[in-house]
Amino acid sequence: MSSSKRASASAPCNLTILGYDLHEHGGTSVGVALDKRIRCETQISDSFMVNGDIYDRNRFPYVRAALLNGWSDIDTPVAFEIDDIEVPGNVSGYRSAHIASALGSLSIMNDNLMFEDIVLKGHAVLKENKSRAGILELSTAINGYGTVSSNDIGEGHLWSIGEGKKAVHIHHLDVPDMTFVLGFLNENVASRNMSGKIDSIARRQGGFIKDMYKDSAKLAKQGLEALKRGDMAGVGHAMNETDKLTKIMGMYTPELKVLAKTCRSRAYGVRLCVSESHAYVAALTNEPEELASMIREKGHVAMIAGISRDGLQI
Repeated sequence: MSSSKRASASAPCNLTILGYDLHEHGGTSVGVALDKRIRCETQISDSFMVNGDIYDRNRFPYVRAALLNGWSDIDTPVAFEIDDIEVPGNVSGYRSAHIASALGSLSIMNDNLMFEDIVLKGHAVLKENKSRAGILELSTAINGYGTVSSNDIGEGHLWSIGEGKKAVHIHHLDVPDMTFVLGFLNENVASRNMSGKIDSIARRQGGFIKDMYKDSAKLAKQGLEALKRGDMAGVGHAMNETDKLTKIMGMYTPELKVLAKTCRSRAYGVRLCVSESHAYVAALTNEPEELASMIREKGHVAMIAGISRDGLQI
């Protein structure tokens, strides 16, 4: 083990703009790193702690799984300080940035920093918490820029998870500057359990959902080509068409529909995103301040986010 008693790492939150980041999705999906970061500092301690409080496995399930998968001496307590003051817990990619930064700092403490190893451990963390998420967001948090998941290995290949036809291959993607506005419902209407809703829909409409995933993968390929050209209108069109699939699958609530309609008035493209038990609307726009003001005037919360070129940083 390292003689160092302290290590830190930070990772960006991120957004799946095309396709879906789900284990059962398959096909093509595209993620981008956002300029909102989570920083995690670890140090040897007298007891396991998180942000000055005694560690509670129920409050911090991802910290628990990170310890089990990423700490070489579980008998030696570690204290975590997680700085996420500017990032709401329901923002897309919060979970993956949280996991990546925690595992990154632990890797430094273990003198064993390998990004692919962190992806594998992070994937185990997700599975242990019974998450439906795939590895796109986790890979984007580690790589930065943009990432593409697909069934085949192509240009810019970074790493793969799984074997044979079930393998998911992650690739680096250079992306142009883009600006997103993330719209969150106010606290009075934001407490719906969206993860439970996803599980219910998947159980009742399994075959139908698979067809939707196939259609979304085709749209992701179209949007990816537009992204490579720097065609924001083309990217936005693919986002909008993907969002129609999300609506058909029954993921929208009435309140989210109203929020999405507000966003469409000043955006190239809009899509519903689900992170943990929360849902929010992401809009690709060249009028971020105006759109953010409109969302706030409706009584909701808006965050403006650009692209991060930096992934996991030590």
